[in-house]
Amino acid sequence: MTTAPTWSLSAAPIDGRQAYAELLNAGFSAADALTGTAIAMSESSLNATAISPPASDQSRGYGLWQIEYPTHASIFPGGTVTNPGWILPANNAAMAREVFSSQGWGGWSTYTSKVYLANMPAAALSQAAFNQQAANNKQSAQAFAATLSKADTVSFTPLLGTVDLGTDLGDAASTAAESAGEDAQSFGAIYQGFGSSLMRVFEIFLGGALLLIGLKQLTNPVTAPITSAVKKLPIPV
Repeated sequence: MTTAPTWSLSAAPIDGRQAYAELLNAGFSAADALTGTAIAMSESSLNATAISPPASDQSRGYGLWQIEYPTHASIFPGGTVTNPGWILPANNAAMAREVFSSQGWGGWSTYTSKVYLANMPAAALSQAAFNQQAANNKQSAQAFAATLSKADTVSFTPLLGTVDLGTDLGDAASTAAESAGEDAQSFGAIYQGFGSSLMRVFEIFLGGALLLIGLKQLTNPVTAPITSAVKKLPIPV
């Protein structure tokens, strides 16, 4: 059986409000996110890099929600703990969601032993702080949670010390596409303005031409006999 490595990482704590937001963003209901926040407080003391001592089967818990490896190896990024993606709060919350979907909160010993209850008051304060901040930002709870999750992912990137080349290239391509789109819109606006000016000149020219043609048609009955008579006059030599 595969055993978990024995290395450790420097502590990287987050606050309860962030943990609650990550759970909401991972798809938990508000009630389950509240419970899950208390469980994270009990499991890892909200330390994103927490690694538990080995259990009797040599498995270890990783991250905020102490997801066990190799027990749940299939839901770890890359299927291994050597990929540090499990450190990211958003990823660990998504992994917790996977465990919850198959086992409920019974998958955590701090829940079955009711140890988590001691942290429920603190979790409730974190929930209230999140809701208040979401209200202050005039955003829905889910949208605000997604915003926090993205910000947390960015803040943890230097800690990981690794580069996801595919993601970085994808982000760079997206940025370039957005920039190109903005340039195209700017060019389009300039072209439309220039085109409008040309159209206006053309309209003035066409209007003048039509006016001359109209005047000619109106004056032709008067000028035609005069023109004809002039042509019949003898030309002096």
